[in-house]
Amino acid sequence: MDKDEERRLRAIAPEITRVTIDLLRTVVGLEPAERVPEEALRAADAVLAEYGSDGLRFSS
Repeated sequence: MDKDEERRLRAIAPEITRVTIDLLRTVVGLEPAERVPEEALRAADAVLAEYGSDGLRFSS
């Protein structure tokens, strides 16, 4: 990882932490269990919409 990428990620670390904690709070105990991937995709879509594509997900 180069210095620019390291700085960029450090700058958004609090947001990454917030999204991760929100996702964990949402999916813990979620029923039916099949909804967990649905909620994870919803979170990924929100990150993608806010930050753009960063190799987080590839579409075919």
